[in-house]
Amino acid sequence: MVADIFGPFTTAANKTFKLLLDMDTLAKVTEKANGTAEGECQTDIAIGLAGDVSGEVLYRFPEETTIQIAKLMTGMEFSRIDEFVTSLLSEIAKIISENAVTELSHKDITCSILQPKIIKGRKPEDDIETAYLFSTNVGTDIGDIEILLKLNAS
Repeated sequence: MVADIFGPFTTAANKTFKLLLDMDTLAKVTEKANGTAEGECQTDIAIGLAGDVSGEVLYRFPEETTIQIAKLMTGMEFSRIDEFVTSLLSEIAKIISENAVTELSHKDITCSILQPKIIKGRKPEDDIETAYLFSTNVGTDIGDIEILLKLNAS
């Protein structure tokens, strides 16, 4: 069941990066998240899920990857992650999630997404009682993005 739910998020991430950044990706799904190395700066975007599937999808963007994404999408130079850049990441996470939810509907799994939340300094295990925890690293030429799926215990 978890693979049926998580697969569309991985596929949607691959398609979104190809469409928005003209970038091929490679994804590797694992049962437990490795998390980000201690001291590594990152931006996390959390999107809640409600419906047949409830929980949260967490998108983890390392700082350098984030800056490169912003540069590729806008043609502008960035030296730090500001409100504009985090807004851009939120939109990317929202597009991936909307596409995944659409794919889930083709499998007769109905759910919707909540508004993205920008989070700093949170561990993947925080905030939700977790029945499953799966993660994937979406590898790109500019760095990896981690996607974590946490489902609420029923």
